[in-house]
Amino acid sequence: MAGNLYDKAQGQKGLLQKIGSYIPGFGGYMDRETRRDADKMERDFVAEKLSNQKNAVKRTVDDLMSSGNYDGLAQYEKLMNKLDKVSQKIKNASQGYTGMFDSVKIDDAALERIYTYDLGLVEAAKEVELAATELQGLSSDAQKASAKAKQLSDLVDRIDDYFNKRAEAIAKG
Repeated sequence: MAGNLYDKAQGQKGLLQKIGSYIPGFGGYMDRETRRDADKMERDFVAEKLSNQKNAVKRTVDDLMSSGNYDGLAQYEKLMNKLDKVSQKIKNASQGYTGMFDSVKIDDAALERIYTYDLGLVEAAKEVELAATELQGLSSDAQKASAKAKQLSDLVDRIDDYFNKRAEAIAKG
C-alpha cells in the first residue's frame, strides 16, 4: 500500500514538476517532495482509519448502556481517548522524508525500511477497523465486548509503538 501511495503521489505531479524532473539534480529533489506527499497521504489515511473507529466504540457503549450494562464503561472512554491521541499524533507528525537541504539524509536502504513501517501502519489501521467492527457486533455480550475492547486497545498501543519506531528510523536516516 505504501508503494501505491508513492505511485499515486508521483502520478499527481504538475506539468512544471514533470519538466523539472528532466533538469539534473531537480528530479531527486522532486522525488523527495513526492515522497513527502505520499508520507502525508499515508499518515492521513492511518489517522482517519483510527479516528473513525471512535464511532464504533461509541455505538458499542450506547448499546451496552441501553441493555443496562454500565460496568466497565471507563475502558471504552479510555479506548476512545487512545484512538484520538494516536490518530492526532500520526496526523500531525512532521513530514518524514528529507528535502534537498535537510540535515538528515535518508539513503535507499533506510527508505526501504521506512516503507516497511509504512505498510505495517496501513495494515494495522485496517486491523483496527476490523476489530472495531467486531466490537460493535459484540455489544449484546458485555464480557465479550470488554475482551474485544482490550484487544483493540492493545492493537492501538502497538500502532503507537510502531509509529515511534518509524519516527526513529526517519531520524537516524
